[in-house]
Amino acid sequence: MDQKIMSSAQGAVSNIQFSYLSNGGWKTFSGQTKNAMDGIKIQTSSNSPYYLQYRTWNQGKSGYYPYVKSNVNDYAGASGRPIQQLQIQAYQRDGTKLTERIVVMYRAYVDGEWLPWVSNADPEWMRSVQNKYDLDGTLDPNASYAGQSGAAISGIEIRVYERRTNRGFLR
Repeated sequence: MDQKIMSSAQGAVSNIQFSYLSNGGWKTFSGQTKNAMDGIKIQTSSNSPYYLQYRTWNQGKSGYYPYVKSNVNDYAGASGRPIQQLQIQAYQRDGTKLTERIVVMYRAYVDGEWLPWVSNADPEWMRSVQNKYDLDGTLDPNASYAGQSGAAISGIEIRVYERRTNRGFLR
């Protein structure tokens, strides 16, 4: 199965830009960072056939902040309030939710360890991507967010895989 990493911790060329808010300032990262964060911004290119919709649950908040989209200049989170949970979903330009063609694998670093990978994708697509790319760690196909209730995220890893052919993902 041929696959293409559109964004990864290994620094592959990407049409996605990641930034996080910490101590009142924005810093970019290439899919993985081990830093405390209060906000996150994910930007897809204007010609991308899909966008990511994401939201955070921050310390001191009794629920999630509203979803933001990667095709607009916005971010999820709140300055001075550490992120505790992150949810990411993928959508086609027309608003159709994607659970297989675009696979977003992401996980949080909490209390000195990486938590299991979670995804927008159906479990079989998660397993396929994990096996193809030898992603270390475990999967939690039932989780709806990365993070741990009541604990600040001190790192995040996000990888986006895009299926471009009938044979599978391009690399």
